[in-house]
Amino acid sequence: MHELSLAENIVKTVLKTDGVTVNNLQSLHINCGVLSGANIESLKFNLELVGEQSGLEDVDFVIHPTPAKLQCGCGYCYNSDSIFCLCPQCGSSDHEVIDGGEVSIEFVEIIEDG
Repeated sequence: MHELSLAENIVKTVLKTDGVTVNNLQSLHINCGVLSGANIESLKFNLELVGEQSGLEDVDFVIHPTPAKLQCGCGYCYNSDSIFCLCPQCGSSDHEVIDGGEVSIEFVEIIEDG
């Protein structure tokens, strides 16, 4: 159910954005980090559900999976689909997550008046 609260917060945030209304929102693009714990299919389902309840039934919800970017203790940065991996440079499992642990709004497309 974590994805339902994510979807509710995303829709609420977008609709509070200047210039965005239920009548002009065309698409909503979201980055979903592989380490965020969010299931992409469930998030999309819940976005569509919350969208329908909010008058956004015609909005295209697009979710872009974001790989994890890790930095090894040796200083090497690399992408991975899992936190359970070894550095391709030195073989160590000692790394820090730099990116890919979050869900964020990438951009929205609106229909311009006129």
